Amino acid sequence: KNNIKIFESENKFWKKIDLNESINDMYVNEIKHIIECIKNNVKSEIIDLENGINTLKLSIAIHDSEKSGNEISFN
Repeated sequence: KNNIKIFESENKFWKKIDLNESINDMYVNEIKHIIECIKNNVKSEIIDLENGINTLKLSIAIHDSEKSGNEISFN
């Protein structure tokens, strides 16, 4: 079964979330949703611009950290 773990800093513990779909399908479905919103010129009710920007920043930081071997933090 697929799952993800999210660290809740306020409570200082890892929360496990079981997924009903594969990890890959989750991202594919998200991208399909974004494309449909763009094609139909409608605002997404589940993903906003700020969330997208923060996700991109996190992805870049993870990539940079993996390449350099250094810990990277951002706000």
